[in-house]
Amino acid sequence: MTEAHKVFFRDLFTRGRAEDFEADKTPVAYTGKGSGVKGMPSEVMADKAKNRLYIRYGEMTIEQYLQFAGKIVGEAEKLARGFTILSDLREFSFPRGENPIQANIREITEIQQELKKLGASEIIRVVDPQVWLFIAMAEAEKSAGYEAFIFDDYHEADQALDDIAEEMNGGGEKTEAL
Repeated sequence: MTEAHKVFFRDLFTRGRAEDFEADKTPVAYTGKGSGVKGMPSEVMADKAKNRLYIRYGEMTIEQYLQFAGKIVGEAEKLARGFTILSDLREFSFPRGENPIQANIREITEIQQELKKLGASEIIRVVDPQVWLFIAMAEAEKSAGYEAFIFDDYHEADQALDDIAEEMNGGGEKTEAL
């Protein structure tokens, strides 16, 4: 990626509002209850001139995500086959304790497949730098031959390890912490 691209992407996603895009583009903001971290709503915009779909995610519930995904598909339908996607995930989150379940993952997969059918060719995701650490750790764990489980609550994670240790010990005593 060239320095010019880096500057463009940085500038694009630090503007703050979909209304800041040029007038010939049609921003669609989804600002349902609970959306937007630090005042940033989830937004999607089809840029016909560039044949590109711009997506910016904020905080939303899983139900709101699925509604927003419908708006994403609707905007993608405005573009020609071969369109690209720039997806900003830096502010995306679910409320604490709300985690996708297998059914949600299936729905998310169907949405991705729909974008592919509509002609999506390339996607670039802008993510929080901490995500890179998470990805690197997951790859290292896979190479080492084990997989980490993911929790968003420390005490639930600790309890899960206690349960696993108890199961591994045949239901006997729990292991003691060091």
